[in-house]
Amino acid sequence: MDTLVKELQSKIRELLEPSSQRDDLKAERDEHDRRLIVEAWYEWTQEFFCDAVGFVIGGPAFVRAFSMFLRMSGREAFQLTFEELKQREHPVTWLRIRLLADRVRGAGYTALGDELETSWRKIAEAMLVEEDYRGFYEENFKPEIRRTLDDMLVEADPVAFDEEAIKADVLDTTGQTVLQSFTPVQLVNQAWRFFLNDHNNYIDWERVAIEKLLGSGKD
Repeated sequence: MDTLVKELQSKIRELLEPSSQRDDLKAERDEHDRRLIVEAWYEWTQEFFCDAVGFVIGGPAFVRAFSMFLRMSGREAFQLTFEELKQREHPVTWLRIRLLADRVRGAGYTALGDELETSWRKIAEAMLVEEDYRGFYEENFKPEIRRTLDDMLVEADPVAFDEEAIKADVLDTTGQTVLQSFTPVQLVNQAWRFFLNDHNNYIDWERVAIEKLLGSGKD
């Protein structure tokens, strides 16, 4: 997979190349900045890959939990200066959300992907923050990023969630078992559905659900 990451860096390098070459001080500074951007993508690609693996394994539940957790990061989750970006191993969180939403929609979860981006955009608007990645990301990078992450997932081959299985309810509204055999992935996906549809009764349901998951609950 290291080879795949380096190939992506090369593609990004090509996309960053100016259409005309100059030989002056500004051109020298621009070339220095391009090198920093390309170098950053070695670490960044691995972060985006981890996000993609999370979705493959956990499904919609991962996406919702990931977004909810990272939304608490504050203003720096939305925008950083060039100087800050060049020193970071992690990409801007908003960009992670953008690329995750793209992957979610590509897997057929269009409404979830749109919901993910919309919620972050509303927060940014409330904070008066505009989307700007200081040249570290451009929209024409996306096809190459998508292709690289797809190839990395093929290499890693994580255990993917069963789309039909996560649609089934593990427990009923009182916490009684519906399915005698279930996985944590199934349970957390139902937990999000329950929370979004009936958050007033969620806490009681969650308590029983955790007992079931740990094997201490009784039918």
